[in-house]
Amino acid sequence: MLKNFVRVIFGCVSAIVIYKILKTYNFGVLKSVTLEKIAILSLATFLMLIASLFYVKYIFKAFRIELSLKNTILMFAVTQIVSNLRGAFTGPLAIVYLRKNILGITYKVSLFISSIEAFIRFVILAFLSIVGALVIFGWKQMSAFVIDLAVAALVFLIFMKLFHLTPLFSGKLKKFKIVSDILGFIKEKSVSIDVEKLISAIVLSVLVSLLNAAIFSILLNSFHYSLNIFLIWCISAISLLAGIFSMIPFGLGTQDLAGLLLFMMVGIDKNSALSCILISRFFTTIIPSAISIIVGNFFSWNTTLLHNNNGTV
Repeated sequence: MLKNFVRVIFGCVSAIVIYKILKTYNFGVLKSVTLEKIAILSLATFLMLIASLFYVKYIFKAFRIELSLKNTILMFAVTQIVSNLRGAFTGPLAIVYLRKNILGITYKVSLFISSIEAFIRFVILAFLSIVGALVIFGWKQMSAFVIDLAVAALVFLIFMKLFHLTPLFSGKLKKFKIVSDILGFIKEKSVSIDVEKLISAIVLSVLVSLLNAAIFSILLNSFHYSLNIFLIWCISAISLLAGIFSMIPFGLGTQDLAGLLLFMMVGIDKNSALSCILISRFFTTIIPSAISIIVGNFFSWNTTLLHNNNGTV
């Protein structure tokens, strides 16, 4: 509870800081984004949505579950909406139950698929974040930060032990039931994985992340900045992780502030960096969320319409 409260406060403070920055923002710089650039950004967003759609298709295929086109679109919509309205753990658990109820698969199968998805996404973002941090801050600063973090963690554990505070955290062990469920599922060998399809899903997940970075690259080019696409990719990954850490819907404030600070650290002026973040939000958050809501309403979330008799769900 305390951890979640800290995350909410962190998100709220970040949102307030972004609001204060926006008050001094020069909206005139948005004129630098031409209609040609908007068309290219729209195309990149379309490709990102298509890649996300195929990702959903292949992640289920990896577990020998064939989805109909209708269900593939609906699962895409569910993932988009819930993932954007969640905290780091609330969203994945909500997706587990939604998939279980809509597709009629078991809880363990739904949990396993969602856990593999979360793991894939985390590994990609964590790898890019670590590389990005090393490039931006340098090896010495990162080493010092890791040492400081380890010392702080050690002091915290000693403090807990000295003042007998560990019982306060005993309830948190219930969360490990989810981990034990997954491990038990693997031990029982209740799942058959198509490795080729799983690799395809991982490649598509990387492609979605890269297209997100490409949108930033196009926007930076509009403001006459040219950054290495890999560095932009790393910065977008770090900002996404910051957004996941906060429990504010859409990662508002936290994700934006992290991106703004990192872009400024690599030499982008404040107005241009903020412009890129604001416009990218429209293409990477508002458009996908709006499409997902429209799709959800179109199908009315009616599970009785979702099953057919040709071996797919």
